[in-house]
Amino acid sequence: MKAVGFRRSGMLMGLLAAGVALVGATTLSSPAQAEPVQLTQPARVAATTTVEVQASGPGTTYQSSNGWCHYTNWGGSFYCQSQYNHTLPNGYHQVFVIGTNKQVYSRWQSSSGVSGWVSLGGTCIKPGHHSVDMWEVNGRQFTIACVGSDGWGYLKTRNSNGTWTKWNGPYNLIWN
Repeated sequence: MKAVGFRRSGMLMGLLAAGVALVGATTLSSPAQAEPVQLTQPARVAATTTVEVQASGPGTTYQSSNGWCHYTNWGGSFYCQSQYNHTLPNGYHQVFVIGTNKQVYSRWQSSSGVSGWVSLGGTCIKPGHHSVDMWEVNGRQFTIACVGSDGWGYLKTRNSNGTWTKWNGPYNLIWN
C-alpha cells in the first residue's frame, strides 16, 4: 500500500442571494380629516418584470427529520458532515458529498447555470475522519479522496479539461 500525504483545504460556504417584494395596504391622509382613509381599489401596475435570481452557491447544509442532510440552494440528500465545497478559480462552486447509497456525488456551477447531481462512483464509509476530501493540484485539476468501505483511501483526479480518472488505490492516506 502507498502512503500519501494529504492537505485539507478550507471549506467555503456559498451565500444565498434573494430578492424580496413587499406588498402592503396604502393609506391616504386628508388635511380635513384626522383619520386615514383606506384605498378601496388596488393601485394599477404599469408593467411587471420577473427576475430570476441565481444563488451564489450551494447554500448552507441542514439536517431534515429523516436524518439526511441537504443544501439550502442545491438540494440533494447525503450523509451529514460528508460535504466538501470547493471554490473553482473562476469563483464558481463545486461540491462533493456522500450520497445515501455511499457513492460520491458532485454538483457544480458554470456560466450556463448549475448542473444536476452526478455520481462519481466509489463506496465511501460514513462521514467524518476525512471521508470525502480534496487536495488541490493545479487550479482546475484537483484530486478528491474517499475513505472506502474497506478503510483504505482512494483517489480520483479531475483533469484540467474536465475529465475524471477512475478511482485509484488503495492508499494509506495520512491526513494533515
